Amino acid sequence: AAEVVQWVNFADSDIVPPASTWVFPTLGIMHYNKQ
Repeated sequence: AAEVVQWVNFADSDIVPPASTWVFPTLGIMHYNKQ
């Protein structure tokens, strides 16, 4: 579980901004993450 949290934190800061425009819609995560 710790590895997942670390990866998510890394993704949030380094990967999510550019990749979220195409990766998350493909995986259906954007809908899940909407606050």
